[in-house]
Amino acid sequence: MAAERARQRSALVAEASATLAASLDFRTTLQTVAQLVVPLMAESCSVALVEEDGLVHRVAAVHVDPIRQQLFSQQTPIIPIEDHPDHPIAVVLATGRPHIDNAITDETRRQHADGSYLEYLRRFGIRARLVVPLEARGRRIGALVMSTSDPARTFDENDVALGTELAGRAALAID
Repeated sequence: MAAERARQRSALVAEASATLAASLDFRTTLQTVAQLVVPLMAESCSVALVEEDGLVHRVAAVHVDPIRQQLFSQQTPIIPIEDHPDHPIAVVLATGRPHIDNAITDETRRQHADGSYLEYLRRFGIRARLVVPLEARGRRIGALVMSTSDPARTFDENDVALGTELAGRAALAID
């Protein structure tokens, strides 16, 4: 089982590398990378970038469930983290270190969201999340976010290593 998982992860990195090199349209490329992550590593994967306006925008998002996939397109792409320094993306952008939370509860969600964004997060029912920074030339330009609602699935150091490698390659392609 471990050998098969390692083979799948190696194939994911190889395919992501080829995808990142094949297109000049970074949004399409990031969407394809997110599609590669799902379902091997997570139920959902999104990419958030800090745009010129200083706000964090979701530029790619994939979910295994078609109904939840529609939620991405119905929600504003702006991720409201400016008033929530404990939001996992804000933490990763501030520290440059991956962030794992394998025990997300409603209390956790309320610490970094409110209003319609909190309701949006509740609809996904996320129980575990891994957020890794996208860094290019010493600048943090965004984050790769992987999550699951499966109570049996958690993220570990192997996931951090793979997520970090994918994020690094994606950041270089964007840059």
